[in-house]
Amino acid sequence: MLTTHDRIRELRAELAECRLTRRERAQATAELTGLLARLAAEWNPGVPSPHPPPPG
Repeated sequence: MLTTHDRIRELRAELAECRLTRRERAQATAELTGLLARLAAEWNPGVPSPHPPPPG
């Protein structure tokens, strides 16, 4: 099972190195943004995240 950090690294690599469709890029970006927001909330409870979770 991937940890949050592993998944973040994986998504960053995909976004930087892979040819993605607009839909795939949007999905990867939304997932990355959500993971960063979750990680920020875990590290700094009560502090607003600079990466708000994606809507929906």
